[in-house]
Amino acid sequence: MARTSQLLYPQREPAPLRPAATVLLLRDGPGGLEVLMTRRSMTASFAPGAYVFPGGGIDAADAQAHSMAQRRPTQSDLHLTQAIAA
Repeated sequence: MARTSQLLYPQREPAPLRPAATVLLLRDGPGGLEVLMTRRSMTASFAPGAYVFPGGGIDAADAQAHSMAQRRPTQSDLHLTQAIAA
């Protein structure tokens, strides 16, 4: 646990949580399990060049697309919205 008297910079409020979705694609390859990842642009302001799973934030348009998507029988509205965003 950090001692507040020894911190170099004052503590800040954490960033607010935002709903997001990620796609994780796996397959059996000749050398074993393979995972699809994308590489961030070298000019990105956050984690340039990092390998990441494809995905992103969920916005209002994702929830409005329910009528265009197929829903599994037990799938909730939230899970459908997440699937559309992913």
